[in-house]
Amino acid sequence: MQYYTQIKDNKDIEELMDSFGWFHDSCIKELEYYSGSYVDSNRCMYPFNSSRCVRMVFQSQNTAISTIEMKFDKIKKLNLIPRNEEYDCIIYGASLKKIDGLFYWSEWSGFKIEDITREHGTWISAQEVSWRPLRNALGEERIYNRNKKADMEKKMLHRKLKRIVDGYGLIEKSQEMFWATLKTYQQEDAGEFNIKFNDYDKSKIKIYIKSVSFSIINWPSDDYDCIKVSIGIEYNNKNAGYHDILYRLDGEIEDDYFVIY
Repeated sequence: MQYYTQIKDNKDIEELMDSFGWFHDSCIKELEYYSGSYVDSNRCMYPFNSSRCVRMVFQSQNTAISTIEMKFDKIKKLNLIPRNEEYDCIIYGASLKKIDGLFYWSEWSGFKIEDITREHGTWISAQEVSWRPLRNALGEERIYNRNKKADMEKKMLHRKLKRIVDGYGLIEKSQEMFWATLKTYQQEDAGEFNIKFNDYDKSKIKIYIKSVSFSIINWPSDDYDCIKVSIGIEYNNKNAGYHDILYRLDGEIEDDYFVIY
């Protein structure tokens, strides 16, 4: 999965535009809007457009990167003017500009703020913009339908893992184990400890959850599965190591790896 590149300044804008040939000979393949509002299973409504996210897929005839996805977060307005079958929908040149704290993308080049009341075309404004290339994404098949099943499966796996982690308090248990292990390290190997943690001050240690993962150790057998909680360690604002704790699915500790650089 290709990660999004955040657009922050004109340099980022030029990088995108150069990568996609300034959208010359491209088209809007499809788009998706997510508001953030919803009605839950108890028919209670969360009535706020807290996300206001639009994702748009573009395909190009000419560029090395044939397909990109742009993500517009906290959109202000989407002005969608699709041309009907009497006219082609080819984009011959597009614009992406930041004006007064908002990003504006338009399907025509040379965008000016007054164009939003004069030009008859598609444009969008948003607080944040990011983009990524999409591999093997040319053709007529709808991309967001294709990804829907994978997204649902990912959410289902995430919910199951979170249920186990929260149910057994694995985050809290891991944090407690870290401090106990650090204390044991200090007591049993004071010389090395003092080298690793020069002028030791407990208040200078910061820990954070790097990741939580499910591992099938003896693939494809299910006789040895575990959940790994990985804790990152910083000392005096520098990366100092990590502590990985492996749990059985009943919440009991299987093993751990305490590494100090």
